[in-house]
Amino acid sequence: MLKMKRRYIFQVNVDLFSMQIVDHFIYRSDGRDESESQLPNNNPKTGRGRSKQTPLWDSGVKLQVHLTSDGRIDGPDRAKFKTQLGVLARNSIKFPLTCKSFKKIGDGTKDDIWRNIKENTTLPDEAKSIVFEDINAKWKQGKYRLKRKNYLPYEDDNKRMEELEKDCVPPDQVKSIIDQWNSPKTQVIVIMKKYCFFFFLTCKIIRKFNR
Repeated sequence: MLKMKRRYIFQVNVDLFSMQIVDHFIYRSDGRDESESQLPNNNPKTGRGRSKQTPLWDSGVKLQVHLTSDGRIDGPDRAKFKTQLGVLARNSIKFPLTCKSFKKIGDGTKDDIWRNIKENTTLPDEAKSIVFEDINAKWKQGKYRLKRKNYLPYEDDNKRMEELEKDCVPPDQVKSIIDQWNSPKTQVIVIMKKYCFFFFLTCKIIRKFNR
């Protein structure tokens, strides 16, 4: 059960990894300078705005969801529950964007979130680890989407700060997250991931043609 769920989380991480590689080439290797990257968009997209939670959440009515034998969340209210998990994952007060790893988020915070989930769903305690794996994946996705949209297209940190604040990132986290993304250590990790990705991709292609 947990093995299948972990396989899903691994696939999410691989997908995010692929997005990072594509963005690296779009924004760093196509020869565009800062002025080109900051050209106005004729079809601008608005920021995420305030996340709207499921209407039934905290209403006293529990969402009907359960844990299947193969480790998935299912039930009549599955879609509403998944939406609510996305809302929780984007709560940058509970889950700060400045955290480098989901594991570093305090147990007290996670216990509060789980208590809230238990009050609003019919899930058993056995679902806790699976639910938090899902929140972790959504948190990573949201964090990287912010980087892709509001950091990578720009070279100027002031512009990056402005764009992140427009996207509802708390002002006290904006500078820290930019400093984190700017750090040499992070840049080295990105480069290492890029070459690892192409190594595994090449191996996969070779295996395919050797069959």
